[in-house]
Amino acid sequence: MDPATASGTVVLFVGGELPHGDATANRAVSLAKALREGGWSPVLLSEYASDRSHDARGVVDGIPYANIGLTQGSRVMRLAERFRRQKRVAKALTSLGQPRSDVSLLIVHATLYGRLLQQWADRRQIPIVADLMERHEPTQFARGRLDPRYLRHRRLSRLCARRPAGLLLISKQLQTVVRPRVPALVVPPFVDTREVVPHSAPTAGSMDHINLAYAGTPTNKDLLGPVVDAIAALDPRLRARVKLTIAGPTRESILALEDVKESSLQSCGESVAVVGRLSRTEVRRLWSASDLCVLVRPRTGYAVAGFPSKVPEAMAAGCALFGTAHGDLADFTHDGLDALLATSSSHEDVSAALRRALMMSRTELDAVRNAARSGAENLLSVTAWALPLSVFLDQLDSRHIRSHGCVPGSQTRPRS
Repeated sequence: MDPATASGTVVLFVGGELPHGDATANRAVSLAKALREGGWSPVLLSEYASDRSHDARGVVDGIPYANIGLTQGSRVMRLAERFRRQKRVAKALTSLGQPRSDVSLLIVHATLYGRLLQQWADRRQIPIVADLMERHEPTQFARGRLDPRYLRHRRLSRLCARRPAGLLLISKQLQTVVRPRVPALVVPPFVDTREVVPHSAPTAGSMDHINLAYAGTPTNKDLLGPVVDAIAALDPRLRARVKLTIAGPTRESILALEDVKESSLQSCGESVAVVGRLSRTEVRRLWSASDLCVLVRPRTGYAVAGFPSKVPEAMAAGCALFGTAHGDLADFTHDGLDALLATSSSHEDVSAALRRALMMSRTELDAVRNAARSGAENLLSVTAWALPLSVFLDQLDSRHIRSHGCVPGSQTRPRS
């Protein structure tokens, strides 16, 4: 899209508190920045559970946003809120001074998409683009295929693949599973690398040390056990050169994980530091101060179909990936060049990768870090995705106008 001629407003509707909440909220902010660079006018809306009596509004990086609080009550109350979702969206747009007649496109996170919202948009000639980020499997739920949450996910995935005007997917692997029948674009998570401070140089006393970092919520998707075991298995002199910082979980919650052995964690001693939950700014500092970002995942469907947002965030800070690169991650990382990869999530393969890292000189390790930063700038940044994303949405907008003969948001006003 030519920024000189573009004037459409795109509303991005997500879950998670803005301006910086979970991965979905952060993805929405990145998408909004890319669209702004492509000539669109983005507006952010978020729906999240809150005990506030009013909706919060503000501006993030020059982009207006509104948080639409959800009532924290019974299942019946939450269901009623879902039925009123489209009215609350309209109210939030009004509170931001955004006329609905100016809205060209509505990008909706898949968990918030539904027939009622689609019907509301159809009546106003506003095309919807769904954003699908995850694939769930029965093994992730207590009741398997009969679990209500799994059934809802399957229903939403089918609906997103067939009903909206377009679909954004986080990976090619997910696209293969979903098999969309509407125009689709694979958009991995990306960051504004201009806001991220490149990695800091190590001090003289740490030139032969390797700093690893993990930030997130370890589950059966992110495995910490193989890394902890690999550190514990090192000779004490080599182990003293390794420092793993774990941000997010507490030590108690780590020990509750099936893949983490308490004996291994104790054997690591000071080589593993558990720092708990950090702010977004603190996590960015952690990436900048670390050599390698730990990500070890099993080769399972839900893990392969995803694309963890921590990878581009760490790469942008010059913190290279350490661990496994299944699925689409393999297209953006290269072992020995901008990442240090294990062939699987087994203890043996992770240990081999860690020993390779310990054999590298500081010059070699810094070269890997610099390459990771360059990879983020060229492939996983706002500037890299501004054009393809804007062109895709512009084509959907033009297609909608040809089909309906009017400007989105108005049933009577023809396109000039």
